[in-house]
Amino acid sequence: MNDTIDISLPGPLVYGVGGLIGLLVASWLIAITLPTAETKPNTLTRIRDGLGLAGLPPVLIIAGTIAYTTIAAILAVGLAVLMLGTIALPFSEGMTAEEMREGFLFHVLRLAGLTTVLGAVVALPLTVIRLRMTQKQTETATESLFNEKINAATEGLYARRQVTERDEDGQRHIIWQDDIVQRNAAIDRLEGLARENNAETPRIARLLSVYVRELSAEVPAQEPPKDTKPDAWKDWVDALPKPRSDMEKAAQTLGRLHEHADAPLENGEIDLRGANLQKCDLKDLNFKQGLFQNVQLQGAYLGDAQLQGANLGDAQLQGAYLWDAQLQGANLGDAQLQRANLWGAQLQGANLGGAQFDAETSLTTATLRGAVVREFDFTTLPEIAEHLEDMFGDVSVIRPEGVQKPDHWLDTKDDPEFFDQWRAWQATLPSGWDK
Repeated sequence: MNDTIDISLPGPLVYGVGGLIGLLVASWLIAITLPTAETKPNTLTRIRDGLGLAGLPPVLIIAGTIAYTTIAAILAVGLAVLMLGTIALPFSEGMTAEEMREGFLFHVLRLAGLTTVLGAVVALPLTVIRLRMTQKQTETATESLFNEKINAATEGLYARRQVTERDEDGQRHIIWQDDIVQRNAAIDRLEGLARENNAETPRIARLLSVYVRELSAEVPAQEPPKDTKPDAWKDWVDALPKPRSDMEKAAQTLGRLHEHADAPLENGEIDLRGANLQKCDLKDLNFKQGLFQNVQLQGAYLGDAQLQGANLGDAQLQGAYLWDAQLQGANLGDAQLQRANLWGAQLQGANLGGAQFDAETSLTTATLRGAVVREFDFTTLPEIAEHLEDMFGDVSVIRPEGVQKPDHWLDTKDDPEFFDQWRAWQATLPSGWDK
């Protein structure tokens, strides 16, 4: 007669109970993670962020949560059943002590194995959270180190040095001067930091923009002559001094930052409004969407520069070299372009309202398709005649003698819908205005 008591549960029953518990927990999680009217993050968001899985779709998070809770529940139920089975082992009367010992050890080993697996499953989210915290600490340390580099470079932008000078009586005086060499080195470091961390490029662009604008107050632009005759402009531009090296270098660096940025610098990061850039060499640089209102660019070299969408309103460009410059959609309203070289410049869709040209302004092979102009006197620029059909304007424009008003130009002036009609006309151009 067998007097043993077997309290073990059938395997299917164990799995069924575990699965049921898992499904109940999963259903509860789904219910509490549904979007609510509250502004607080829901549970799903907290789980995802806490585990550092913010980039995963919610459906994967829910599926993973269901799978995890189901497995954990099955293991937990299985462990409980195994513990009870180990406590009340079904030993028969005919079993020897060795058989009983081996049977007990077998159950203990099963219990230890299942406990280890369950412990690993329970510890999994804690391990992921710990790894996430370690990652955040690393990111914080890296960000802190990068900020220290930025601060060190920024301090270098304002470096000064002591210099000893003698006056007319031979007396020695110690004065402070800007350390141009250190400042140029600081600008190089900032460009290197933009390459190191592309996401910080807008910040570096803003820093350099402030530097150029502030330095322009210390090194102001030369006042243009009152006499606007072509010869006067030429002599004055030729006599302009070379730009200060750190000012020019900062502007050149701004024109290269598009290469390092994660996203286009189109939100005013390049802001040189009112800056002194006279005679600066800015060729082949990228200033798309830059702010250049009232900037002093007399005699500057902007050949092949990219200025699409830039705002050059009231900019002083007398004697500037803009050949092959990309100025599509740029705002050149009231810009001073006397004696400017616009040979081959791309001015499609540009706003030339109020811009000032003279007989020495060169528009040879320039493209003005879709550009707009009004309140303008072209009598001193007969070369413009070949471009008028490609442009939009109204009767406020004074054309060269003998040149008829294009049919698509407005017969009125000061029309409040002028710019709307300009855009409507642009839309009718074959292949678009920017071709």
